[in-house]
Amino acid sequence: MPKKLSLMQSAGIAAVLLVLFLPLPHRIAPAWSLRLVDNAGMPQAGVPTVQTWQHPLFQPDEREETLRSDAQGRVTFPERQAWGIGAVHGYRALAKAFGVGLVSGFGPVVWVHARVSAERSGANLYVSGQTPPDTIVIHRDGVCPADDLPAPATK
Repeated sequence: MPKKLSLMQSAGIAAVLLVLFLPLPHRIAPAWSLRLVDNAGMPQAGVPTVQTWQHPLFQPDEREETLRSDAQGRVTFPERQAWGIGAVHGYRALAKAFGVGLVSGFGPVVWVHARVSAERSGANLYVSGQTPPDTIVIHRDGVCPADDLPAPATK
């Protein structure tokens, strides 16, 4: 004959199931404030700036928001969250702790791209757990700042 569960055991099981399957908010990125500047450090006002974010475990598609930089070249994006069940978050934590499972490709992905024109743009990436970068340098596409240095003297 099967043993009956006590009221405490039943409540404990119910609590565990609730935590595992209750949708919870998961932070994808903190609020992110950036200053857009050119190579000379001058603020870039009115630049359309797109933040794109996704957490593959909780969001099948990328999301994005476009804002314009203010007169000081500043643009601020709000904190980004996704809702998902606790079991997924728990699996990731356990897999990471024990070094097993497919963990690396399932974290949040967040980046910002500012484009003045077809020739002038800049971008930055948020790495989960780190402080987001606070500046985007707008430069000519395909030209890194080192390309603007004078050529070395020839003999």
